[in-house]
Amino acid sequence: MKITGWAAVFNSRSVDLGGFVEIIDPAAFRETLKHEDVRLLVNHDGNGLPLARTKSGTLRLSIDRKGLKFDADLPSTEAGRSAWEAVRRGDVDGMSFGFSVIRDSWQKSGGEVVRTLLEVSLAEVSLVGWPAYPATKAVAVPEQQPAPSPAQRATPQADPLDLAWRRLRLARARCN
Repeated sequence: MKITGWAAVFNSRSVDLGGFVEIIDPAAFRETLKHEDVRLLVNHDGNGLPLARTKSGTLRLSIDRKGLKFDADLPSTEAGRSAWEAVRRGDVDGMSFGFSVIRDSWQKSGGEVVRTLLEVSLAEVSLVGWPAYPATKAVAVPEQQPAPSPAQRATPQADPLDLAWRRLRLARARCN
């Protein structure tokens, strides 16, 4: 089970965070991705088991033109299956991230206070039902069915009605 998407989107406004909005600079995650061990959580819950982790290779983070991209291999556990199903159904489609600020800037523009995250130390990314950044995205990757083997492809599938007919004829022949 895999999920993918963007845990953060650059130059996109957050919702009102209590008197200010945030914007993420495209360089904000550059240094932290070089050395931080990041976990994938649900709703920032550090009390539960992580669903994936960069250290183990089950969580992969990268920076693209849009933002902080993630790809995660979920565990085959109840928590992993529940998370994948909630994302697949669209019940959960947002992301968030837990961080410490290294550098930021504050500006007032037209009565609005805007905080720009210039550099952060990233601790975790989370699947969330209420994202602070509405432009984030989580998508369930459809599970691939294994390709049939050559033997399976060569074996014709019997028609159930035909099988029933053959059994009936065989039973009649035995009765005669």
